[in-house]
Amino acid sequence: IYGSVPAGLASLVGFRRWRRYRRRRCPQCQATMARLGESEDDAHLNEPQLVEERIGSVDYDVWKCPSCSHHFTLRYAKWLTGFGKCPQCHNHTKSSEQTTIVAATTSSSGSAKVYEKCEFCSYRNEYTKTLPRIQQTSSSSGGSGGSSFGGGRSGGGGASRGY
Repeated sequence: IYGSVPAGLASLVGFRRWRRYRRRRCPQCQATMARLGESEDDAHLNEPQLVEERIGSVDYDVWKCPSCSHHFTLRYAKWLTGFGKCPQCHNHTKSSEQTTIVAATTSSSGSAKVYEKCEFCSYRNEYTKTLPRIQQTSSSSGGSGGSSFGGGRSGGGGASRGY
């Protein structure tokens, strides 16, 4: 069972790579299209897309037909970035920073100040959140300890066209 997890993950990564870099045919003239390089594709991206690429939350590929100049852009959200979707501009350019005000213990919850900002628009938000009480765990050595999981964020996948 332990070997199936890495194999499944490798298969998923391999499939995503194949789907991204496979040859594509132009939907207008059926010629084989070319994927533009990172510096070349910037000319075809709008300002929010350029910001998402610069901060590393999303990568865009632009495919262009050498025959008829038809082009399209495909979006690839990156895994495990510190950026989420901004509630104001809806780009993946929102970051958040958390500062503990009162640490949680095994007997009481704590609190933290969260500051969110968008790298693209003017969105700013600051709020206080409750940190859950640390769950006490039993230990065979007789000592007591605690653990806590700080949570995290998961980026969403981008919509993809069937080119």
